[in-house]
Amino acid sequence: QIKNSTNTKFRIGSISKTFTATIIMKLIEEGKLSLTSPLSDYYPQIPNANKITIEYLLQHRSGIPNFTDAEDYTSWCTKKQTKKVLLDRIISGKTSFEPNEEFEYSNSNYVLLTYIAEDISSKTFADLLDEIICMPCLLNYTYVGENISSNNKVAYSYIKQSAGWEKANETDMSVPQGSGFIVSNAYDLNRFMYCLFSEKIINKKSLKQM
Repeated sequence: QIKNSTNTKFRIGSISKTFTATIIMKLIEEGKLSLTSPLSDYYPQIPNANKITIEYLLQHRSGIPNFTDAEDYTSWCTKKQTKKVLLDRIISGKTSFEPNEEFEYSNSNYVLLTYIAEDISSKTFADLLDEIICMPCLLNYTYVGENISSNNKVAYSYIKQSAGWEKANETDMSVPQGSGFIVSNAYDLNRFMYCLFSEKIINKKSLKQM
């Protein structure tokens, strides 16, 4: 029952992947990794890691199953998950296909990209988001999310049921990582896209590859 305004912020879900991909391309520009870097350089315990590249993760062509499709996902997604636990969940999914043979949307890819970005930069994803995107683009309402609070002008999520709108279960932001844990608003998203396509974050070559 709180009126939406231009200052209302939202959990932007998988739009977060655009930010994560941009950060990865910036780290590639800085020579910290490449599109052809194998996943085995960072997480060799993942099945087929020696055949999966950064590019395949970005393009959802890794063959790593989507951990959010697991049958028990809703039983634990509202609880804080450690990096080890999430990695174990991704590993236990085995593989859907050989790398680069097919396309299958998978949040697992962007969770792994989050961890790789943090590992090679020795920074948190929140710091990378600030340094690479938010500060250069003057985004004042974009950040890694936490528990929702209407006092902070963050909207709750709702599901339309036959009886009306019901508040959705709140996913703990430790779960989606860079596949979906960013909070923003309409103004900042528009400004981010303007900065991205104006080559104010990554260069023309990176933007074309992206």
